[in-house]
Order: sequence, then C-alpha cells, then structure tokens
Amino acid sequence: MTLDTVVRCRFLGHAQIEIAHTLVTPEAERLFALLAVLASEAGTARHRDDLAVLLWSDQPEERAKHNLRQTLYKARQLGVQVVTTGDEVVLPASGAWCDWQQPDTPVHGEWLGAYTGSFSDPFASWVVSTRVVVHASLRPRLVASMQAARASGDLRLSEQHATQLLRFDPLNEEATLVLAECAAMAGSKVDAMRLLDEYIAEVGDGREIVEAVLPAKVLRTRIAERLPVSTYASGEVHDLPLVGRESELQQLLAALFDIRGGRGGVTWVWGPEGIGKSRLVHEVLKAAAMQGVRVARVAGTGERAAGWAAEGGEGVRAAGGGAGVRGAAGAVGGDAGGAGDESGGVGGGAALRGVFFGVLGE
Repeated sequence: MTLDTVVRCRFLGHAQIEIAHTLVTPEAERLFALLAVLASEAGTARHRDDLAVLLWSDQPEERAKHNLRQTLYKARQLGVQVVTTGDEVVLPASGAWCDWQQPDTPVHGEWLGAYTGSFSDPFASWVVSTRVVVHASLRPRLVASMQAARASGDLRLSEQHATQLLRFDPLNEEATLVLAECAAMAGSKVDAMRLLDEYIAEVGDGREIVEAVLPAKVLRTRIAERLPVSTYASGEVHDLPLVGRESELQQLLAALFDIRGGRGGVTWVWGPEGIGKSRLVHEVLKAAAMQGVRVARVAGTGERAAGWAAEGGEGVRAAGGGAGVRGAAGAVGGDAGGAGDESGGVGGGAALRGVFFGVLGE
C-alpha cells in the first residue's frame, strides 16, 4: 500500500483526515465519521450492520445499509483501500496513520476536542468512549514530557505540558503542582495559591484522601510562607516577569532539580555590575523555596569566577562536578563581593563583585 492511499488522521487539536492531496473534514459528515472509525480500529473488522447502525441510527435498516454502500464507494474513490469480506469491513493496519498512536508526535490538543458527531447518538457515544481511551493512552506520554521539561528547567514547556495534561485529567496532581510552581515563578503568587486552593477543594479534605492532597497543601504552605508575602493580600504580583534570561534561568533550574537525583555541583553567574545577576539568582531561589530545598546565603571571594569575569561578557557556567561538596542537599545564593553588599559580605577587595549560585548535594 502506497503512502498516497494511507488514511492520515490528525485528531490531536485538529479534526481532519488526509488522503493523498484530499482533506476530509467534519463537514463531510458520514464520510468523515466512517473514515474515523475504520482508521481508529485499523486492522479490526467491523460488521456492515454495526457500521450502518452506528452512522445512520435515524434511518430505516435498508436505507442505512444503502447509505453505507454509497459512503464506502466514496472512500474507495479517494483511494482508501477498504477491504470487504462477506459482511465485514476493515481498513488494514498499514492503511492508517493516526497522530495519537505516534510516540514522537506532539500532543497539540484533545482528541477531536470540539467534535461531537451529534448526527447519530451511537456514533456520538463512540466518540466519547474513544476519546477517553485515547486520553488514557496519552497521559503517560504527557507526564513523561512534563517531567523531562521540568527537570531541564524549561518552565515554558513544562507549563505547556501541564496545561494539556489537565485537559485530559482535570484533577491530575502533578500537573496542578507544576502549574502552581510556574505561576509563582512568573510572579503571580495569588494565581498559584488560588490554583492549589481550587484543587484541594475539588479533591476534598476528608480523612480518607489526606494523602492525595498533602503535596498540594505542602506546596501551598511553601508559597504562602517562603515567597514574599507582602502582595498576597493585595492580589498583586510580587515581581515583574523576568525577561530575556530564559536560557540562563533554565540552566540554573536544571542544576537545582539535579538535587532530586542526588547530583550536586556549583554554578557561577557572572557579568558586569547591574546586569541582573541578583535577580536571576532570586528567581532560582524562589523555585528552591517551593521545592523545600534548604537555602543558605553566604558571602566570600570568587577567585575562580574572577578568571571567567576577566574574559568579559556575562554568563552562567558550572564550576566542576561538585567535587568536595558534601552535606545536605541545598541551594546557595549570595553576593561574592566587597563590604557593604546586600548579603553583608566580608569585603577584602574581592576580584569579582557579583552573584554566585551553588547546588549542594551528597
């Protein structure tokens, strides 16, 4: 079977079927429905009578069978390699390509999200039940993608996956926590706490489900108590969004999340005075607070970082593999600068006046 005759279904965030250079949309009511069923169940035979009832439930039996024959003819005219054997109809597995079955295909939206197939009650029920099955199969993919994006420090992508996951599973705890973290990191503490409050209220607070809501309550407490509290009552954001430092922030967040895997290290942030080093580290320490990571602020001289600063420019760089760093997992942020800096530094004519970020691990 050639690629030109394959029924290509794009149903994640879309509602269209491609056959060679022909596009079939829901406007072609029964043809679209028939192709959707045959492609979704490719390799599995359907009895003609079942298809007739499924798609023409409002028609007399003979009329429904006639309509099925006509629609199958239209499908063959498009090049669809439908196989009929006696009373059975099947589209070979090689004759269908469905985006939700492709592990590398991005999940752009729900499976036929706005489509109902309301022209036939049995078919509408098939759409709903198939959507449930497809979403269940996609959930592990979205969770894995969300976890990978978060571990790499990519807040934008992890938020995107979390939002999509909640469309499939409105009470998914992990996605809710990720969205709350992203909202707090974006400076919207109120939105983060509201999201968690709604989740806790929806799940409930009975003794039998205390385990289910515990992580959400813990995160809410951390946001309420460890992030700046001056704006919570007013409803205003506590920080303007960080702009233009997405790459550097992603690097630092990835180093922070490495703690969960028991990997420690030291990362230096350097650049000219006033470039925004303190603000960048502040953003990472917000994430550390929400993760329950121990945070310590220290001051000192930065001889090794001074060598990098002498190169000019700015940047984020890992300082070795954390050799010799022991103790409890944690994050360190402060100013390696002279006397009078905001951390109460030790001064001493340090060669680098800047900010450093260190991740401590076992």
